[in-house]
Amino acid sequence: MPKTYDADALIEELELDKEDIEELMTDFKEFIIAELPELESAIEAGNCSEARSHAHSIKGSAGNLRINFVYETAKVMQDLADASDADKLKELLPELKKQIEEFLEELKDL
Repeated sequence: MPKTYDADALIEELELDKEDIEELMTDFKEFIIAELPELESAIEAGNCSEARSHAHSIKGSAGNLRINFVYETAKVMQDLADASDADKLKELLPELKKQIEEFLEELKDL
């Protein structure tokens, strides 16, 4: 399974040490655990405006940490929400959830 993030690249790119990266990843974990249910609720309610806001937040946070799979999926979801395509948002949600599960699994090895 490919890694969803590269801690060594983050250390080099952001000029942080391993402890800083671990703290950022832990913060992202807490954020995503809270944010994902909010996104899911907005999608289930057909509220594309709210879904866009949550997808945008996830996209930005994942992008900052170079969690590229999550970033790319959240970006597509944001675009779908902009287009008010609630059906495709629902279709893509399981993929985002799977990617987040993979990320959280990888954090166990951090």
